[in-house]
Amino acid sequence: WLFAPSIANMDIFHEATKSDLAHCFVPELLSNFIRKSVRDGKNKIDPTSFFLKGVCLLVDISGFTMMSETFCVQGKNGLDGLQQTTNVYMGQLVDVIYQFGGDIIK
Repeated sequence: WLFAPSIANMDIFHEATKSDLAHCFVPELLSNFIRKSVRDGKNKIDPTSFFLKGVCLLVDISGFTMMSETFCVQGKNGLDGLQQTTNVYMGQLVDVIYQFGGDIIK
């Protein structure tokens, strides 16, 4: 979050915008924990741990090497096509995760 201090000092960014930017980088689980701590009147957050149920999804795209080679021989247009194809595929997985109330922690 090296860019955060510079954003915090820029007048063009409103609080909502900064919050939206932070949401891209902070898992909802952590932001909810911080919000609850603030609501409970805590001035600082001590190191803590907690348990939760979760699932880890690992994805292997069968035939990806051959597909990427096919796209790459087409140059920049091929690379764009490869990006669009993988984005659509991963987007479908993300949609299912969010439909069932999941969260993606990178």
